[in-house]
Amino acid sequence: ADRRIFQRKHLVISSCLVWSACVLAASFSPSSSFALFIVLRCLFGAASAFYECISLPILSDLFTDETSRRRALFLFYLGPPVGVGLGFLVASTIRNLIPDDWRWSMRVTPGILLLLTLATVFFFNEPERRTPETTNLTRITPFRDSTLTRLVHNRPYILIVLAS
Repeated sequence: ADRRIFQRKHLVISSCLVWSACVLAASFSPSSSFALFIVLRCLFGAASAFYECISLPILSDLFTDETSRRRALFLFYLGPPVGVGLGFLVASTIRNLIPDDWRWSMRVTPGILLLLTLATVFFFNEPERRTPETTNLTRITPFRDSTLTRLVHNRPYILIVLAS
């Protein structure tokens, strides 16, 4: 068993709870307090970023072979755009059901996230932490041979970065 002070599972659960609380609190913020709404949305963003940072090493430990890890990461990174799309669908449906107050569309997601958090509490076991993988780098490469230098001289890459 992992005897560290903070298990990653507890950190994920905490970030999900903060995430839910911020979204729910933002839905109750008064119209006259836009600053409070923005602060709560920023805290929501920090909690979701924290969740992502903790989740990736857990996925790495759960899926040890390269193929299954790629699939897991693909699904993990597919979650935000799919979730945003589903969020728009749910929000517009709730907005049509309750046309008087748009805030009700923000009050559904914390409940869904709370159910998923409870599933994490009861059904998820912290995977054993693996040792860091070794790389093929046996020496520190000089700057002139580095990937950064090659990217700076790669015209298509520079044009794509400038276009975005």
